[in-house]
Amino acid sequence: MQTSTGVVKELVMTTKTAVPASKAFFEVLHQRTGVKVRSKRSRKMPPKPMPTRHKVDPFNNDPINPFTEMNSYLGYEELMAEEEDEELRADDRNAEEVAWTVKLTHDFQKPPSSRHAAKQPWTDQEAELQRVMGLQIRAGKTFGGDFFFDFFTTLRLYEAKIDKIDPAFALLSNLTELALCGNQIKVLENLPPSLQILNVQCNRINSLEGIEKLPALRHLGLSYNNVESVVDLGQAAGPELRSLDIAYNSLLDLSEVMVEVQQVMSLRNLVLSGNPLCMMPRFRISVVSQLPMLRWLDDVTISSNEREAAMATLLDVEKKRKERIEAREAAAAAAEEAAAEEAAAAAEEAAAAAEEAAAEEEAAAAEEESPPPDAEELDPDDELAIALAGDDEDLDPTGTGPKTQLLIVMNSVDGLHKLADPPEGVDSLMPAGPWMKEPVEGGEPPPPKPDLIHSLYVEGKIVLEHEVEEYSFRSKDILLEEAIGHVKLVGMKLSVDDFVPTVRARDALHSSGVEFHILRRTLFRHNPEYYAALPVPEVPEDASEEQKEALQGKADAIRSPPEDTHVDTLLRVGSSVLSSLAQGEDKLVLQTEMWEGKVVDIAKLDNWSIVFDNKKRMHSSEFYRASQSLRLQVYLNDPDEAEVVVEEPEEEIPEDPKAKKGKK
Repeated sequence: MQTSTGVVKELVMTTKTAVPASKAFFEVLHQRTGVKVRSKRSRKMPPKPMPTRHKVDPFNNDPINPFTEMNSYLGYEELMAEEEDEELRADDRNAEEVAWTVKLTHDFQKPPSSRHAAKQPWTDQEAELQRVMGLQIRAGKTFGGDFFFDFFTTLRLYEAKIDKIDPAFALLSNLTELALCGNQIKVLENLPPSLQILNVQCNRINSLEGIEKLPALRHLGLSYNNVESVVDLGQAAGPELRSLDIAYNSLLDLSEVMVEVQQVMSLRNLVLSGNPLCMMPRFRISVVSQLPMLRWLDDVTISSNEREAAMATLLDVEKKRKERIEAREAAAAAAEEAAAEEAAAAAEEAAAAAEEAAAEEEAAAAEEESPPPDAEELDPDDELAIALAGDDEDLDPTGTGPKTQLLIVMNSVDGLHKLADPPEGVDSLMPAGPWMKEPVEGGEPPPPKPDLIHSLYVEGKIVLEHEVEEYSFRSKDILLEEAIGHVKLVGMKLSVDDFVPTVRARDALHSSGVEFHILRRTLFRHNPEYYAALPVPEVPEDASEEQKEALQGKADAIRSPPEDTHVDTLLRVGSSVLSSLAQGEDKLVLQTEMWEGKVVDIAKLDNWSIVFDNKKRMHSSEFYRASQSLRLQVYLNDPDEAEVVVEEPEEEIPEDPKAKKGKK
């Protein structure tokens, strides 16, 4: 099975000029064989001219025929030498005058210069081409376009600056395998109908238009393009299509893809990873259950057990969905029935009111004065009364359906005990105040310096389409004396309830994802007992109320300690890329390594792309791996269903290094 997601991951296009496909084909042909095609058809080379003789008979001044009279005055060896020299000169003249007469000057065994061409040659027929061209030269024929158009069955043009496929390229009538990766092609057109394998990764294609003209196509590789829709794929695909690689495009609608792919009954391999639709809950289950003809999905074999489990899960989900719809419809019907009963009762009351006007007025007055029933007085088992009393979104028959939820749970952090040493140079961080003054003899002593409290905490942020501040989370402060080897982070969760799988969200999770910081907080806390014992001016008995309030305010200001201040220092950074969510995973258990060095020391606290911006400096003296790590879990689920049960890992007891050393 031929797929190219793992072979061609990224082809960088740095070209400024573009050429048609046929011109690129002849340029590659010239580079590999040394042949420049100057004509459309191969031709027979013209005969070599017979060398003329200018010698004259000294007796009667008549020209001498060298083939009949040469023995009368010349030796045989001399004549043969002259004829050989003349033939060589004729060959030189023909090489200069006839532009389409060429020779094989290129070494076929020369290794290719491109790293991509080194993995897969530009054609699988290189040795055969060398042999056939040798026979063509021996037969005295030139190389026209028809020779090469009819010869090739496999062709690979990587990074050839191709921007379009011109009509001349369709003359490759025997071509069965074609690769045009790393170019600038936008439309699939003018392709030979004999193609069976077509790889056009890393181009600018935005639709599947053109594959309907390839009835023999067996594999189509379209990864790393701009395809947004697969409309008409079921009608355009030929009966022989076995493999479709459409990974890392911009597909958003999973239902549209399923409707189209279900019509391609011959399909056995499908690659959808990297598209935003892969971040939908139960992506793989939905695809496996709806496409029973598939054998491989995203380069992973579909087993019979997985297919049965997917079918059971899908049936269960469909059953719950129908139950929710029936509940909403039942609630709506009950509400309509209750409204009809109320209307009937109102009509009866109106008829009775017409007969007894006085009784009607009293009943109306009593009804206006009576307060509405409180929610607490409603019977909890009476669902109809609760539905009528409140406005429940879940019972709305016109609901928009479930939303995708992204849940990130921080479980624990390891290696904090190696950060438990107090920082150096704390006095330089202490805020300025009277407590920094030196005591003076005879004067009042300055207030005591604030107490120092050192702690550690973990903070994280995720960058998506929404505001960054909405998706940040922070752990509780961990005192240095409590910083052991393994610390559980209780309650450190982040829930993105309105997570929408889009191209931008996919790229964000693939590049930056979630970044975590381990920080040390130095808290300066003033002693409240000292300030509570400070003397304050006494309030005289004959003071007025205004004076008493002023003195009391002054006393409160004297005895109120200054506000606590703190200084945060960034110690470690780490990042977890959530690109697996774009490959159909709905549950991830990640171990995030942390980094330290000069890059971290000079970074700002509000910079949440430190790891992403310094990937090239990793494992250097300025940015190297630390001994700390984080454990987290990531979920994609449906908020309408039961809440996700977070699996808390068992607490690991770190091994005593002394015991380990003794055992060794």
